[in-house]
Amino acid sequence: MRKYSVHVWLVVFLLLLPFLGIPTGWKKTLAILTLLFIAVRVLLSHSRHYLEKDEMFSEAEHKVEGASQEQSISHD
Repeated sequence: MRKYSVHVWLVVFLLLLPFLGIPTGWKKTLAILTLLFIAVRVLLSHSRHYLEKDEMFSEAEHKVEGASQEQSISHD
């Protein structure tokens, strides 16, 4: 839940950015950097999620292969 709260606070920051007394050039730069930060965080979390999913799948596959080999040995 922590990573979602970071995203929420960054969005709140983006919503308040136009009302802060910051020069226009800095506002644009801050907005672009914040959006890039959010995009990179989301992409990294998705890639981590899919890597963990693949690892879980490969571990389950190895367990199934090991169980089938044990069954074939016990039948011999």
